[in-house]
Amino acid sequence: MGDLPGGLWPAMYTPLTADGSPNPAMIEKLVELFVAQELDGIYLLGATGQGPGMTVDVRKQVAELTVKANGGRLPIVIHVGAIATADAIELAKHSADLGVEGVSSVPTIFFPTTIDVDFHHYHSIASATDLPFLPYYNAVSSGGFPVSTAEYVKRVLDIPHVVGMKLTSHDLYSFGLVHSFAKDRLLLYSGADELNCHATLSGAHGAIGTYYNVWGGSFKKVRQACIDGQFGTSRDFMLTVQQVLDRIMASGRRYRFERQAMQLLHGIDIGPGVSPHCSAGDDWEDAEVLSMCQQVEAAAGLLAVSN
Repeated sequence: MGDLPGGLWPAMYTPLTADGSPNPAMIEKLVELFVAQELDGIYLLGATGQGPGMTVDVRKQVAELTVKANGGRLPIVIHVGAIATADAIELAKHSADLGVEGVSSVPTIFFPTTIDVDFHHYHSIASATDLPFLPYYNAVSSGGFPVSTAEYVKRVLDIPHVVGMKLTSHDLYSFGLVHSFAKDRLLLYSGADELNCHATLSGAHGAIGTYYNVWGGSFKKVRQACIDGQFGTSRDFMLTVQQVLDRIMASGRRYRFERQAMQLLHGIDIGPGVSPHCSAGDDWEDAEVLSMCQQVEAAAGLLAVSN
């Protein structure tokens, strides 16, 4: 078993300049934020970091800048998933050259696929290096596993160098079954921020998510409270988070919120983004963003808000 820690891993934003180039100063500032908050690791260039929307060369640049800024202080797992298996293999080998702690990948994307194709893709990437490997499966967008949970776990455990799995699922029964079938052979990371504490109780070793960029300190504090048995605090926090995230998602302006929140709370501009959804809609009112952020922080006990 690999030695990747559990805890809270932000799926790191990729700060970009106005022309779409990596922003070294903001990347460094974001890494420093994670270190200051004593978060547990960095998951780089996944969907949140918009890696699949970037060229291979730009992804390499971002990885190099992040590794340099980090200086070995936090473990880094780099998502290398790509449409072309050859690109994913190239990125995995580059990650190994950088000396990071692991690589990860989604299944095949864009083209029609089968479970056999997906796992051939996984095996090809995982076999390309000796790094610990974490497949990432989003059961929310896919509608669940294409086979029984037991069969899926069996296939995952057959992947070379596999040590864990990132699983985004709203089905806590299936999530718990993955943990039950794999036991200590698989470090299970939850990808659903809105079910952070719920997944912890269902066997999650750690959590990897978007909003740990914005509220890393809050989530870290409450996740530990959940582990320590403070279930009332955990419940109240998660209910608040769910309400805030529902409001963000329903707006159709998710990225706009995230960019403004990072600027207002942390002085970090993550830039214009590369995905189509990044440019959708109008900016939020700053006061509205701050109010929503304060709700989350207050629920974690990090901010006193008077009624």
